Amino acid sequence: KKGWSGALLVTKYLEREIKVEVPDFLNVLIDYTSIADTWQKNNTEFNHARDFSKFVQMIGVDFKLPNTHNKTLYLLELAKCLANSNRQKARKMADFANIKIINNLRVAFINSLDISDASEILRNERNIDLIVGYEQSLDYYDFSFRSTESYDCSALAKKIGGGGHKCASGANE
Repeated sequence: KKGWSGALLVTKYLEREIKVEVPDFLNVLIDYTSIADTWQKNNTEFNHARDFSKFVQMIGVDFKLPNTHNKTLYLLELAKCLANSNRQKARKMADFANIKIINNLRVAFINSLDISDASEILRNERNIDLIVGYEQSLDYYDFSFRSTESYDCSALAKKIGGGGHKCASGANE
């Protein structure tokens, strides 16, 4: 269903098919996850949802909540603190990106695979068409691509054995 993330689909399945009761606070957090995962930028909660999504990525799924009255508020406050740190990191990555013009495209290169937030900055503030994140190991390169709607970065990823979506994809070579 459009606008539903995998987390939301699983929750609905558990509730309907297996009759598992999902706590209210968890439903709120899953709704936030769906907003971020499906890039609902017009949703007024989008920025908070992105913060929460980054928070979950940082702490992992084994995080234990303290015994507090308002678990949702507690998690959202923690998410804001971590998201602020993440925004600072993304700003530095965007500021130090190596920008080139290639075939009339403005392309930014970042030596990291964690480029989602830096990509937003580069696309919105510097009109970058394609962001290429990369990391090198001994045997191969990993690539993460982000682009504007005007460039299909999944086609680039497919050329080197990867795949993904039009505006977000990856590969390794």
